[in-house]
Amino acid sequence: MISTKPFLVFDLRYFVHAVIGVFVLKVDDENLIDLAICAFIHNFTDKECDVYKLDVVSAGNNFTKINKAICAGFFFHAARKDPQEGYRTLFENQPVYIHLSSALFQRQPDWVIYHELVMTTKEYMREVTVIDPKWLIELAPSFFKVSDVGR
Repeated sequence: MISTKPFLVFDLRYFVHAVIGVFVLKVDDENLIDLAICAFIHNFTDKECDVYKLDVVSAGNNFTKINKAICAGFFFHAARKDPQEGYRTLFENQPVYIHLSSALFQRQPDWVIYHELVMTTKEYMREVTVIDPKWLIELAPSFFKVSDVGR
């Protein structure tokens, strides 16, 4: 269940950055600041959960829950594989590409959520994760609905 408390939605961006930072930390020791961000978010979230009397529950190894949480916070950063080349953002139909340094660059999944766009020779998506398009309908029904593909 996704809380509607504003602080939790606001923290999602920092949480995603912190989670990404932890994975980067394992690869690159120059990103030690991300560990500090993780600690800050952990402490802040603990205090806020105490104030609102919310239970802190771990997702454990269920990465679907984590990906759905990211999708709920970044649904406006969804992109779909373009049959011609790269991807197209869902909101602006902008051509974008998975950044070359991404672990997903070789996989090229059909649907993704990204954290930010970086312009170099092309518009690249950074911090990308795979999503199920059904999650967009489930988590952001005001913005997405099922369409008839045959139309």
